Amino acid sequence: MHNKLTQNNSLPPREYSENLYSEDEIDLADLIRILIRQKWVIVGVTVLVTLGALLFAYRQPTIFQSEIFFRPPTSADVTLLNAHLGYARLDDNSTQLEPLVNLSMSSEELFQIFINELRSRQLRRKVFNEKYPVNEKEVASVDSVFDGFNERIKLNFHDDTKNTNPSKTVSVSFEDSDPQLAADILNVLGERADRRAVEIAMQDAEGKMNVKKKALNKKNDTLLVAKQHEINDEIIRLQEADTIKRKMLQGQIDALLAAKQQEIDDEIIQLQEADAIKRKTLQEAIATVKLQAKSKRQDRIALLEEAYGIAHKAQIKNSLAVNLGEKTSLSEKLGNMQLAINSLPLYMYGETLLRAEIDNLSTRQEDEPFIADLRSLEEKLKLLEENEKIEALQERKNLEPFIPEARSIQKQLLELDRNAKIEALKTRKDLKPFIPEIRVIQKQLALLEGITFDPNKIRSVIVDQAAYPPKSPIKPQRKKIVVVGLALGLILGIFTAFLMNFVRNMWQKEKEA
Repeated sequence: MHNKLTQNNSLPPREYSENLYSEDEIDLADLIRILIRQKWVIVGVTVLVTLGALLFAYRQPTIFQSEIFFRPPTSADVTLLNAHLGYARLDDNSTQLEPLVNLSMSSEELFQIFINELRSRQLRRKVFNEKYPVNEKEVASVDSVFDGFNERIKLNFHDDTKNTNPSKTVSVSFEDSDPQLAADILNVLGERADRRAVEIAMQDAEGKMNVKKKALNKKNDTLLVAKQHEINDEIIRLQEADTIKRKMLQGQIDALLAAKQQEIDDEIIQLQEADAIKRKTLQEAIATVKLQAKSKRQDRIALLEEAYGIAHKAQIKNSLAVNLGEKTSLSEKLGNMQLAINSLPLYMYGETLLRAEIDNLSTRQEDEPFIADLRSLEEKLKLLEENEKIEALQERKNLEPFIPEARSIQKQLLELDRNAKIEALKTRKDLKPFIPEIRVIQKQLALLEGITFDPNKIRSVIVDQAAYPPKSPIKPQRKKIVVVGLALGLILGIFTAFLMNFVRNMWQKEKEA
């Protein structure tokens, strides 16, 4: 073929072009013959690739895409975040007004907060945990599933330039195999982002109010502390004056008590001296009666010894005064014996009775039980040892009831201890009524407390179009995959046909060589 082209170069231009055109037709015909000869190869490769594409298309999971559209809120939606401006008079006599707190939040600022919440990974994770079903046994990691979930949430911005007052529209799309789940997730995400944006805006407004409240409370506390210091100083001054007066009155009472104590000591000494004289007289009387009792006992023994001697000489063994017959009772015998003893001389008692009495009197150790007045004297002596009046005077601790002048002084001391003004100052719990500035602060705090936010009346976004379950999937595009597979199969078949022809020609040339 190359030789033919070389030869044609020597021909005239017209003949050369005709020859070249004829040569091209021959080459195209050769190509067509090759394609016809390898038609089953082309058909086979095309069919195989098309079947593979078809199988691939139908093995791909069906993916649906749902989308939700948002617009910025209107001024009316954020009115509550801008209209609560509280004012209070600085004082009751002034006409000047003081703004309590400056609350301002534009719809664009609130919409930007909403967009930031849409991007929040934390919020998306909450929606994922609540709405996206995951079987932890079937997946290696829940975090990896969430990463895929998060990547399928797309945030798109659209500029609406047709409007005279352009505003930015935002859409969020989500892809999933379940169309209803995709729509639910977007609606829940939008609702949660709106709620969270409103909460943030309310927290910002409440934060500004809390700063003002804190400043007012601090001022309130400062005034209260200053007033308390003033009251404490006044209490100290009053207490010092009372202390001086109390010392003076206490000195008067001490002087009266000392005089009364000296009077009591003198009275005790007088009583003790009188008791000492009485005690000495009674002791002498007791000693005298004891001596007399001893002398009487010895005299009695002497009389009984003499009577015993007479009875011994007269041989009177038993008493002759009483007949102790067996027929009389014991009580009668004792009565008759007493009568006989009282009327007969001593020797008539008989030796037995006399000896018994003599022995008894001789061996007696103490005469005190037989002294009639001894116990009364001892009792009187003992009473002197325990003089109740002296003991009462010695044990008297409080002498004030016995000093008439002390009562009036004590009354004055009691009045000092119960200083009504000091007690009123000490028991004063609420200092606010005594501080005029606090009344103004309380009015301001009451106004701030009256400011409330209703989240149901605040919107951070307008849902321009809610998410709905899509009716048709976006993936896979099976027709496109099959068409592309058919085209690729045809191209691959033609390429295979030429390749097989080339290989065969090369093989034949090698065989001929």
